[in-house]
Amino acid sequence: MAAKRRRPYHPPVLSDWLPPLAGPPGYIMGATGPQGFGTADFYVAQIPCATARAVIIEHHYSHRVVNNSHLH
Repeated sequence: MAAKRRRPYHPPVLSDWLPPLAGPPGYIMGATGPQGFGTADFYVAQIPCATARAVIIEHHYSHRVVNNSHLH
């Protein structure tokens, strides 16, 4: 079976990454490319889809997930 092609507007596949420890704002790099951005004090990075869905269902006022999201 052929590998499924990712659409060009999808983000890179989630890979392991380490949070920034110090320094100016910058990209958080993983094996498959950028996984986030920020500083040691505040950063935004991808998380697994299942984790994002669980948080949204528990904490968002609608308790529903939009199925057309590509980045978590």
